[in-house]
Amino acid sequence: MVTPPREVPLVFLGPSCDADSVRQILPDAVIVPPVARGDLYRYRMLNFGLFVIFDGVFSDALAVAPREIVDVMEDGAAVVGAASMGALRAADCAVAGAVGQGAVFRLFRRGVLTSEDEVAVLHVPDRAYPPVTLALVSIRFALRRAHREGHLAQTQTAALMEAAQNLTYQDRSWARIAAAAGMPLGADVLRALKAHDIKRADVLACCRFVRRHQGTARLASHVRADLRAPVGRMGQPRERGPDPFAGYDMPKVIPDFWLWALCAGALNDAPFPVPSQAQILAADTAALRQAFDDGAPQLSPLFMRFSVFRKAVDLMVARGTAPQPQFLDMAEREILASHGVSNWADLSALPDFRAALDLYRTQRAMALEVRNYRLISLVPVPEPAQTQP
Repeated sequence: MVTPPREVPLVFLGPSCDADSVRQILPDAVIVPPVARGDLYRYRMLNFGLFVIFDGVFSDALAVAPREIVDVMEDGAAVVGAASMGALRAADCAVAGAVGQGAVFRLFRRGVLTSEDEVAVLHVPDRAYPPVTLALVSIRFALRRAHREGHLAQTQTAALMEAAQNLTYQDRSWARIAAAAGMPLGADVLRALKAHDIKRADVLACCRFVRRHQGTARLASHVRADLRAPVGRMGQPRERGPDPFAGYDMPKVIPDFWLWALCAGALNDAPFPVPSQAQILAADTAALRQAFDDGAPQLSPLFMRFSVFRKAVDLMVARGTAPQPQFLDMAEREILASHGVSNWADLSALPDFRAALDLYRTQRAMALEVRNYRLISLVPVPEPAQTQP
């Protein structure tokens, strides 16, 4: 029996707004600290289905990654973002289904704002998260509003904005901005600048949006079939290692791989169990698959070589190009050396092996030609310009 998703909104809240104002609109919300990397995975495994992101860490810990947001949405959760980190990540992941709300989100979504610096603030590290500094985006909106209301001239607004941009997010306060701009601010102007906080306004507007649409198809979430299963790539490394077997229909390619390895002399004194020559030439599928499975951990480097060889041959075949004679001679010499013999007739004594070797010699010549100078000519190159006297 599956557990139904937690329908209550899980709200990641910090300095953008006080928790009491959020609870007045969303009384059933579970309010937690600003989101950090891994938090969405953990709460999704607890079967929360509606994530509302306002604030998130980014300097003293790893910020939540867009990949994590996409993963929890693919797992059936709904994600809403606004105001601060939530607005930025909602804009990043809107095409994948994240829902953004508010003016800050719209500016990120349209590309007007692009940097995390726009929403960064310094705050007191306690549960109320009172902000100590101002967000750059809040300064933009406050200055614009003060200018529109007649408290500041356009030149004053521009000077204050330039001063704010030149300060780090840890130093942005109205007193320091005014000092950097060389422009004392009167009490009436300061009162007007502090009267409206766009981030707080976006938080409250987003909460009202969630209240209207909670439980509807707009913010629908789905149950998790297995609460013990990890979400997305949780617990996996950020970068995937190389997979030499990727892109191949392994049941079909395994006989080709063993035949290549036999003809290339790669099975002579191999440090792992190998199928017999008779099994390879007879294309004994069951035996070859079993041998491959038994030696798979050690076969990876060898299969990588086979993969490169096969791609080179496919390239020549696709162009309908036969190898030049010098590369056929070179291929034959390399094959003889890898088997430790000096005569082609001695090497290809068995009729079945002779046919396989002849084909392999042609294919190896193709690979040699691609590896050498003709690789350049496979892509059209313009003729060099003639120098005029």
